[in-house]
Amino acid sequence: MAPQSQLTSLRKLKAVVSESHRNKKHVETTPGVIDFAAFVIVNYASNSVEDEEETRACDEALVMLQTLEISHEGLLDLLAKNASIIESLTTILRRSNGQSRSYATLLLRSLLGEICPERSIGLDAELFQEMVNVLRDRISHRATKAALHALVRLCPWGTNRTKAVEAGAVHALVELLLEDPKRRVTELDRLCGSAEGRVKLVRHGVAIPAVSKKILRVSQLAS
Repeated sequence: MAPQSQLTSLRKLKAVVSESHRNKKHVETTPGVIDFAAFVIVNYASNSVEDEEETRACDEALVMLQTLEISHEGLLDLLAKNASIIESLTTILRRSNGQSRSYATLLLRSLLGEICPERSIGLDAELFQEMVNVLRDRISHRATKAALHALVRLCPWGTNRTKAVEAGAVHALVELLLEDPKRRVTELDRLCGSAEGRVKLVRHGVAIPAVSKKILRVSQLAS
């Protein structure tokens, strides 16, 4: 199917999905719909030369899948049938516009919540780098929140904490904490479970005062 035909089909699907919760469930359970959107995404990411129509089709596929609010079972099926979907979304984070990166981050958050520990540990360092870039670039509030949730889900394992720290996650999280005093420090706490994370925290000029202020504020509220 040509990119223009893909784009037209995806826009029609998005319109149907946007109408009601019932339509979302019907579209999700229709054989081939999610696979079609995933194919568009993977195909776009695998091409070294970007095509404008393919880019637009990929954008629509991302929006449609996110609007669909795929169920737990649907996400598992998506992962099982599309082994390279996480890598493809990572590529989109690296080379796409703000809106596409935002939707790719939201979809990644959902998918990363479903993968097994073995696959999580084997994730490429580039994924962590792109998640940190999402935090730094402040694409959108939803994307920032999704990237934070994704890091929390990935960082119980030491190898992943190391990848996140090496990608600059500690610095990015401290900067977010400075901008928003109400932000939770759960993500920072996870990263500081590694020696590398603690070193990065100490090296950040205002990290210790910022974290101390946050802890004091929480303590006062608890009292």
